[in-house]
Amino acid sequence: MKKQLSILTALILVLSLLSACIIDGVEQSSNMSEESGVESKQEDVKYDFYGLEFKIMTFTNDLCDNGWSHFSYTEDQQEGVVNDAIKLRNTAIEEKYNIKIIEDEVYDAARMGGEAYTTLLNVINSDSDDYYMICPSIYTAAILAQEGQLYDLMSFEALGGLKDKWWDKAFVEEMSLFNKLYFVTGDMAIYARIGIPVMFFNKTQAANYDINDIYELVKNREWTLDKLNMYAKQYTKDLNNDGIIDYSDQYGFGYQVDLSYFWFYCFGGRMTEQNESGEPNINFYNNNNNFIITQILELMDQEYFLSANDYWGRTSEFTFSPSELIRDSFIDGRALFVMSGLKEIDHIATMKDDFGIIPYPLLNEEQEDYSHVLNIWHSNALAIPGYIGDEKAGIAATVMNGMGEETSKTITPAFYETMLKKQKSRDPESSYNLDIILNSIGCDIGHVYNWGNMCFMLNDLAENSSIGFASAWEKIKDKADVEFEQTIEKFRELKK
Repeated sequence: MKKQLSILTALILVLSLLSACIIDGVEQSSNMSEESGVESKQEDVKYDFYGLEFKIMTFTNDLCDNGWSHFSYTEDQQEGVVNDAIKLRNTAIEEKYNIKIIEDEVYDAARMGGEAYTTLLNVINSDSDDYYMICPSIYTAAILAQEGQLYDLMSFEALGGLKDKWWDKAFVEEMSLFNKLYFVTGDMAIYARIGIPVMFFNKTQAANYDINDIYELVKNREWTLDKLNMYAKQYTKDLNNDGIIDYSDQYGFGYQVDLSYFWFYCFGGRMTEQNESGEPNINFYNNNNNFIITQILELMDQEYFLSANDYWGRTSEFTFSPSELIRDSFIDGRALFVMSGLKEIDHIATMKDDFGIIPYPLLNEEQEDYSHVLNIWHSNALAIPGYIGDEKAGIAATVMNGMGEETSKTITPAFYETMLKKQKSRDPESSYNLDIILNSIGCDIGHVYNWGNMCFMLNDLAENSSIGFASAWEKIKDKADVEFEQTIEKFRELKK
């Protein structure tokens, strides 16, 4: 699809530029770009889209039930600080562009296709409504992209190649195909933020065991897998002396089998690699990936690591998921480290002990940067639907980028405030660490398309490490190759 504005829209934009207003009557000062060092004028251009109803369709999930929203605000939202910030952001954008933001939420239990996907397709096929932007689950966004239903966001000048700080840099780099990107995450994607698994540690119990250097290790880039193993082992005790460490005992670290593919990515493992033209190839089984997987499985095989998946049989002890057993034992002070979605901070805040937020560890000190991964099931992406046509898509791109920038100024600080105020005693280190986490979010393209079930193969290894990486990959390799080629061929067709 070509992304040229119509002559009419171009004239509107030119006239808008000619009538640009100076903020408070004062010309904006020039600023130095942090990344390029090139001095550039940051001008506030006033647009006028004449009261346009800028409609957004959002696929919601259970996070919506907990009071989280992307673009709407109501009086009964649970998280008032973020709710107020959404209102401020929307008002600023509505005034800047002379538009009215309207969000239509469609509940999306399936997250992969399903009723929400069908609802959008019905709108597209009937051309009954104009949604300038959509916010589907990442899985559904990938389906829509393959079907040719989305614009290539890289082609819009207004989006600047998605290089601004309000877009997730790692996601942009990892998810591009043939140097095109059809959906993106960033500051606006609140589900991607609130659903991300983060590490919490019990500050009170750490101090009791003379473990006082965790924050310093993080700052010095010495927070590694070896350090986690050492402290987790140090903390573990068989409280009831039955010879088995479980959540009724004192243990070092808990999560679930998803740790395998989360940390595979965060330790530098990749399921694919891209050539210079942006075409990916599967490169899953190699020495580097084998080493990373071995390190993860060795951790998960230790008695001081507890996986919630081992407790599905104890249905009388949890309400929805055995993850509650791991989370609650941390709240009760029996776990030193736990991984949990950031959304669980409301529950964790009820604990008597104080807690801190830290990034995932580095694989070793040779790893350059901390890295974090989206929980794709919870996360939504942002996209511009192809059916609205080039003229409206140009408007959508302009507003989308402006909304991203304003979000970074209003909602992101409010989000930090909401998360950190849950601590018993707030500390600057957790704010620093949350910054590390939210600025290093990525996603392996293999996680999203999951060719041959390659992503969940890592979960299978975590539950039965005796299978071996080579054997597990050999079983699914042919299926993965076929499904991969089918996906890539669809995107090759979109290039024509």
